[in-house]
Amino acid sequence: MRARWLAAALLCHVVFAGACLLATPVFESPDEPGHFQYVRQLLEYGRPPLIAGSAEEARLPTARESSMGHHPPLYYAVLASLQLACGEPDLSPVPRRRANPDGLPHSSDLLWEHGFDEGPEVSREVGVFRLQRAFSILCGAITLLLIHRLGRTLFPEHERIADVAVLLLACYPQWSFVHGVLDNGNLATTFCAAAYLLLARTLGDGELGTRRALGLGLVVGLALLTKLLSLLLVPLALLVVLRAGCCTDAARRHALLRGTLLFLLTVVLVSGAFFLRNAQIYGELFASAAHERAYAANRVPEGRLASYLLGRFPRELLQTLTGSFGWGGVQLPAAAVRVLLGAGLVGLLAGLFAAVAPGGALQPGTGVERRARLLFLFAICLLAGALLLRFNLTFRQPQGRYLLPAFGPFALLCVAGWSHLGERWFSPRVRRFVGLLAALAPVPAALVVFGLVWPGLAVEAGRVEPVFASVVARIGTPVAPDKARLRLLAPERDAVLEAPPEFRWELRADAVAESAGGDACYTLHFFDDEGHVLAALYEQAGVSVAATSYAFPVEYWSVFPPGARVHWKVRRLPDRARGESVADAWESDVGTFVRLP
Repeated sequence: MRARWLAAALLCHVVFAGACLLATPVFESPDEPGHFQYVRQLLEYGRPPLIAGSAEEARLPTARESSMGHHPPLYYAVLASLQLACGEPDLSPVPRRRANPDGLPHSSDLLWEHGFDEGPEVSREVGVFRLQRAFSILCGAITLLLIHRLGRTLFPEHERIADVAVLLLACYPQWSFVHGVLDNGNLATTFCAAAYLLLARTLGDGELGTRRALGLGLVVGLALLTKLLSLLLVPLALLVVLRAGCCTDAARRHALLRGTLLFLLTVVLVSGAFFLRNAQIYGELFASAAHERAYAANRVPEGRLASYLLGRFPRELLQTLTGSFGWGGVQLPAAAVRVLLGAGLVGLLAGLFAAVAPGGALQPGTGVERRARLLFLFAICLLAGALLLRFNLTFRQPQGRYLLPAFGPFALLCVAGWSHLGERWFSPRVRRFVGLLAALAPVPAALVVFGLVWPGLAVEAGRVEPVFASVVARIGTPVAPDKARLRLLAPERDAVLEAPPEFRWELRADAVAESAGGDACYTLHFFDDEGHVLAALYEQAGVSVAATSYAFPVEYWSVFPPGARVHWKVRRLPDRARGESVADAWESDVGTFVRLP
């Protein structure tokens, strides 16, 4: 019977998160363009990108920078592996911000323009992007399994707490949305849940043997290689070990100390190389100063910290914690936000009350054991909140998704609190009614996902030109010689240029014979000897060429490194209104030139 609750939770998670995956257009989630760009650079250069604004100091090209360069690389390495497995090694994001006719940023629910490659039949490139999103769904499913096991470990005599908590978590709209998009917090949350489970077992038996210490060090190290919000695991582990050491004899304390040292050593061995890299490039382990310089525009204004923390911070945090979809253009109604906040607050206070109240239904052993288990969950929530608050003392980032590692423990704490209240003050009939309400959680969740998120993030038809694509392939990859349908005319191969030339090309005879007619538009791609993209005319600058020649602007000539050989090619932009794809696009062979210093 109990397995049905877990199965229902997993089914709800896959359905609701999968719906958010399909409903959310490409890049219409916070930081998705940056996440995707990180993957491209990881594949292109073979190493993580740099924090924005730090390339010059590191004596590297600015092309090595990324808006997400401050993040560790593990999540992106997984996405890169998926991309390679699909045979698409060089997908590039080309987001274009929407605008009103007067040129001002668009005020609709969507932030970016969207191309014909997104539907109704998505392109292969967008299909790979969605597969990478689906990895988030897998992470969420594993996290639910771990949180369920955590609940069974903490409350072995009250299995309904774990069952109800994972079902409510799987039906929580913000959980579903975050797990339907690209976000490195999803993988970090999975590693955190695994660490919570191992720490809960140490809390229960007071032991940290070799296997458990190695396992704990491994998952904590991997979590730190995924997202730095996982730093909460280190003080949490030390608190658990300290508590266990206070409740045992000297011999077991020595064993705990050995296990703790082994745990910390494993963490350093697993994640230390990344932090040493930070120290070499930025002069500090966490690259905090470089991060602050890169996002200086988003810092809390000097002298405005108190007004920010008492004003915008709590309002936006609560909204993004309960229901904010896309880039915030679609939000949960205020009444629903108040209901969720009220239920969460009651559960939190009830859980704390259960931790200190004598006796009670949640007592699996002694009162100390019950108190330790509940305070363990509260400590996770407190540490996650403290990290978020510390971050917002510098940056204006009241984002509820930064608390994702605490979602599962918070759900367990709340359900435990509600259970304690029910056992103490309510009749069995009332408790059965509350249980029925919990079992019906998928109903309001479905209303939010399919009635609010799905239509709210729908793409308007006819807003973009037929040649625009949100995700582009093969910018820096030459076409096979037998596929080249365009011939380059000028500049000559290996020309040495003092000034920007006029690039010229023509259709080969066989291409003219097969021409589908209509107005052809072209883009120019430039890349170096290793295939690193230097410029893409239409994809990066939005300039399409209707003729068979293009005079390169003088003001952008500096994009090409002086003295180095530059490769260039021409591609006809595929007309997706006529069903053409990148695979159908005519391309030229590759020409080369050298820009003089």
